Amino acid sequence: MQRSPFTDHLSLWVVGATPHSPEQEEPMCMIGKPVKLVTLSRARGLIGFRAWSKPSRRDELLSLFRDFVWFPRTVTRARGKIALHGSKGLWAYNSRSTRNRRVPRPSSFPAVYGKIRGWGVVALHAHGFRSQYAEILHTDTQ
Repeated sequence: MQRSPFTDHLSLWVVGATPHSPEQEEPMCMIGKPVKLVTLSRARGLIGFRAWSKPSRRDELLSLFRDFVWFPRTVTRARGKIALHGSKGLWAYNSRSTRNRRVPRPSSFPAVYGKIRGWGVVALHAHGFRSQYAEILHTDTQ
């Protein structure tokens, strides 16, 4: 079984202290320091875990930290170019437990947790990744 380039770098960095308010915390801080930039095909994409808020009964899901809408069963493309030390990209955590520890629950709308696949240009981080493309594989409302 071949190892993902992502798992080879998971333990290289430890995330520092986070700001007091979830509104001040950027996703990049939450997924740790950047480690490596790779390019992956859709078939070899990384599996990640994330959260959204759901403000209505429609299918749309809102990113918690950015003004960005996701739709199930649709390939999503990040705005801008993915760079190792940038903040652009569709972010996700490397595990459910990391996501559950680091994502604050939105107070205004129901939380939706799910699994995505990310590919294209991908910035690997200590606790997750930012990808050029992503698709929602599964969601659970909690």
